[in-house]
Amino acid sequence: MMANFKFTVVIIGMILACVAGLEENTRECNLEDSRIVCIDSHSVANDGDEIKLTCGDNGQVITKVLAASFGNPAGTCPDATGLDFGLADMSFSADAGCSAENSAKAILDKCEGKEECTITITEEFTLASSGLASCGGAALNDLNYTLLVQCEDGPDLFAYLVAFVIAVIGVGLGATLTPAALKETWTVHKKGIIVGWLSQFGFMPLIAFIWIKIMKFDDLVSLGVMFVGSAPGGVTSNLFTYFANGNVALSIMMSFASTVCSLFMLPLLVYLYVEKGLGVTDIEIPFVEIIQTLLIAILPVLLGVAIRLKDDKIARYVEKGGSILGVLFILAALVTGILDSPDLFNPGEYPKTWIAAIFFQPTGALFGFTVARAVGLTGPEVRAVTLETAIQNYTIAITIVVFSYDGCERIVALTFVLVSTFFYLVNSVWLVALLRFVHTKYDEPEDLLAVKDEK
Repeated sequence: MMANFKFTVVIIGMILACVAGLEENTRECNLEDSRIVCIDSHSVANDGDEIKLTCGDNGQVITKVLAASFGNPAGTCPDATGLDFGLADMSFSADAGCSAENSAKAILDKCEGKEECTITITEEFTLASSGLASCGGAALNDLNYTLLVQCEDGPDLFAYLVAFVIAVIGVGLGATLTPAALKETWTVHKKGIIVGWLSQFGFMPLIAFIWIKIMKFDDLVSLGVMFVGSAPGGVTSNLFTYFANGNVALSIMMSFASTVCSLFMLPLLVYLYVEKGLGVTDIEIPFVEIIQTLLIAILPVLLGVAIRLKDDKIARYVEKGGSILGVLFILAALVTGILDSPDLFNPGEYPKTWIAAIFFQPTGALFGFTVARAVGLTGPEVRAVTLETAIQNYTIAITIVVFSYDGCERIVALTFVLVSTFFYLVNSVWLVALLRFVHTKYDEPEDLLAVKDEK
């Protein structure tokens, strides 16, 4: 046990030492895919005046209020017609002594998600604003307004598609389960389940955190790394465990346990490692979106269990369909990522991301293998734990990012997620081959018979 542990530590240390001095391009979030609309006025004629905001006819909707003030703002729009321009072109500041405090909120409440929006001066600003009392008794038609809003693409159909995919995958996972099988697997493989759970939520988030610290990833990229490191086991681990002649029943039980527990473990780990460990304050950590994603993944599992109890034959089709859809989704996400960000798949541009992604899964596999061997698990159990530890649920990681961010922020947050997903497919091939054709040679005959009986 000690020799294996030392070997693992030495390998990790050598990898980290080699990459510590590398330089990598920074993926900066910009507003190239967004339209900024600016409207200003230096004379409000009547208290019923209306301000019309429009994103044009390109399908974009108002998503953010970048600046807003009703009172005595300084600065004017570069173009009086409100055409596109950059934030650098806008010089804006509110007058602290004369500004409606709820200006930005009033606009966002009224206009968010709309292609065009009409603001009524009295209704949206003056009735709910205490800041105007300090304007020195100025008449309403002496006050001014400046509005700066950001327009981005409308309803995110990709997000809805992703939600549908993880729901179907959840049904597929549930179709592999019955209460009796869960109870039996827990009784027979209790030690393996505990080892797998601790590896999944203990080591993998820790190694993700270490990679972030060593590579000095920026905040958005770091969030993506932690989403991957804290994710539950992927359903494809069950399929790969079958190919590796591992204990499939144990693999399914570990996937189920980690998926259910992720509802509280994933937000907790992100909080501990990102908010507390990294001290991220510049961006909002999307805890609500994390919970939403996990509920979409977990609740359909119950439907899958119900299908299994009702009709075993249909359940087997659902199970296979879920696994196949999971693989297809990952491939589709990779293709989309390559087309959207071809530079990301250039190792010369992002060497740190590539190195972290290449070794992330094998490091997890090595740890799971070492601990499983150390506690005396059988050969098939060792292979199941090894693959379950190494194979994260990349579908959930991608979905959290898609639900949490849009535009350029989404592209940056997906940096590590997409590259590590690519290497997950590559690494899984040789890991399964190594376990099946090399490690199985050291199995005891009775262990192989037990696996065949469980299949």
